Amino acid sequence: MSRPLPIRPYEPLRGFLSRYARFRGVRQHDFIRHQGFNFWHAAELSRSIEKLANMSGNAASVLNEHHIARDESKFVRVFGQSLLSEQFLFAATRFCPQCIAADHALRPDAPFAQVALRASWLNCFISTCPAHAVSLVELDERYPNPARTDFVGAIMRNWKAIEGKRLTREAVSVSYFDRYFSDRLHRVDVHNDFLDPLPYHGAMRLCEIVGAMAEHGPKVQMNRLGFDSRIRLSQKGADIFAEGDNLFEAFLKEIDHHHAINTAKGIRRGLYGPLYTFLHERRDDPQYEPLVLFVLNHAYDAHALGPEDRFLGRSLPRRYHSVRSAAVEHGVNQQTLRKLARSHGLVGPGDKMDMKSLATSAAMMEMVDRYRDNMTTSDVSRRLGVSYAVVDQFRRANLIAASDRDRDNHLKRFYSSSSIDKMFEAVSNKARPWDSSLTLTPLTESRHVVGYCETIRRILLGELDCFVSTTAPRTLRDFYVDVRHLRHMRPLRQGDYLSRSQVADKVRLSAKAIQRLSDLNMLETMYSEEGSLRTASYSTASVLRFAKEFISLRSLRKLSRYRQDDEEKLATIAPAFDFDGDDRLYRRKDV
Repeated sequence: MSRPLPIRPYEPLRGFLSRYARFRGVRQHDFIRHQGFNFWHAAELSRSIEKLANMSGNAASVLNEHHIARDESKFVRVFGQSLLSEQFLFAATRFCPQCIAADHALRPDAPFAQVALRASWLNCFISTCPAHAVSLVELDERYPNPARTDFVGAIMRNWKAIEGKRLTREAVSVSYFDRYFSDRLHRVDVHNDFLDPLPYHGAMRLCEIVGAMAEHGPKVQMNRLGFDSRIRLSQKGADIFAEGDNLFEAFLKEIDHHHAINTAKGIRRGLYGPLYTFLHERRDDPQYEPLVLFVLNHAYDAHALGPEDRFLGRSLPRRYHSVRSAAVEHGVNQQTLRKLARSHGLVGPGDKMDMKSLATSAAMMEMVDRYRDNMTTSDVSRRLGVSYAVVDQFRRANLIAASDRDRDNHLKRFYSSSSIDKMFEAVSNKARPWDSSLTLTPLTESRHVVGYCETIRRILLGELDCFVSTTAPRTLRDFYVDVRHLRHMRPLRQGDYLSRSQVADKVRLSAKAIQRLSDLNMLETMYSEEGSLRTASYSTASVLRFAKEFISLRSLRKLSRYRQDDEEKLATIAPAFDFDGDDRLYRRKDV
């Protein structure tokens, strides 16, 4: 015979079965036996639910939703939420005394038929009732087996004690953990950016891990925590997630600080401890994706992580370098790189831990590029195919640039590879294809007629033709010049006139600046032509007069008594001639 009794939205099927049996006036055990119910075996479950639905007036689909299902003995599913078996209460009666009293008072004629079990009471980690702000009570009485979980029967047998507990219970504060997980299990709308996407059991475990790390640090051993400690730490972890991004970000920064002052060098498990393990095991689960990405991006912003680290199984572009990671990635000696980073102010003088002295990857890259934009004298000699002495001549003639790299580290002289490539490229661009009709001599042999520097300067100024013997020149030995033009240039060294490159050597100005001085009639200029080649030469006397009255900025810098603070004094003096860049001239009497 059918007697309708609606199941409540928060009521599990096991609680409703016990309540409906009391509504029919019998004990649950007898009710199950007489009706032939079996809710604990899959083969009988559908039939039992269908029969109970017909008797109670509830839809079978609704009762099926309220059924507590066990999945391979690991998970328990309630209202679509999954709990680990250890998080679920199987063998005891647990309740809120205020909720029970309110239910009991609904119908005086059948008071215990109204006492309903709440799903949240079955969650072992929830310790308070959010509705009444009192602690949950657990009876000492234990159920003998899953088929004998008579909730209402246990309440009836212990009613006097329960009434006493209701009258003596004191109000307690309800944690965010209890309120959030109670509402979520009862299908009340909740909102938490971190916890909502996670499965129910995963969100609870995450709160437990974060709370344990917040209290004990990243090296906490989760398997050594007692059950009461786990409940308290879960509540502490949930409080961190209660405020959204801010508190969780602050928690991660605290873990970062712990790592920074610790001598341990690990970054994955050693950095975020059990949190890393928890997320790494679930990195491919879409439900955990927002949390994984948040921790991943924070870690890349706070540590020297690169694509090769595959932090949480992902590869992101590097944002920060440590001294060690930069040394490994760029192939630079770690000790040298540490000295470089200190001289450039990227790490402090007291930073001794190369894995934790951080700088942006862009700053490290710029420093390493500057470091690599240098060549030793032997490197330049091999690159250009000239002797060490000629390399130094090129430097003094400003054809190549000497690097001031690492002056604070007392390293030997280096040359800028970019300036060397620039000079070599400029000569290559001026070179013409081989001409067998001319009497050509190798550029490296021009020193017997005119010095190397003079020859190259003439080529760069377009005053001397240059020829190449191959389509891909590798050193200066692959270039040739016309002997006749070299011989035409030679008298300029010893006569009353100087070539443009000789004047540039004497007054330390660029060829362009010398031409502008000539246009201003500051230098006496003579032009000679041979075919299409037009050559300018300058009166030695006018050059000497000019050099006696004026001095260039480059010449000042070459003086042994010149100091760095003299640059500030020069800023207050108006130059007599101010051309582009360092082509500035001052009156000697002014400086």
